[in-house]
Amino acid sequence: MIPKSGYRFSERSCSKKRLRPELLRDAAVEAAMAEKALDQPVHLKLHPDEPVRSLDAAAKVIHRHTAGRVDEKAQAVLRAIADASSPRGVAAASGAFRRWARDEGLLLVPPEDDASR
Repeated sequence: MIPKSGYRFSERSCSKKRLRPELLRDAAVEAAMAEKALDQPVHLKLHPDEPVRSLDAAAKVIHRHTAGRVDEKAQAVLRAIADASSPRGVAAASGAFRRWARDEGLLLVPPEDDASR
């Protein structure tokens, strides 16, 4: 099975390094998934039982919420998500999404964390 991320491993390329190809495939998939995972899940009022866990899911939320009318703030968050290629970039995009959700009134704040009470 070849991961969707485009990584390809062959028996021959792995044999030189004495690595098992199935472990390499799994490692590549896990690395790609971890790279695009938010640093912490974001709970939204839209779906309180289903937190946003990835940058791809965050981008979908922005597109659905803005209904095709992406403003400047949302565009900046989408750009940060698209440009996130390092752990630091992922953390920055994650924070930008969380701030955008808060500013839009979508962020679900647990009662114990609500400072307004």
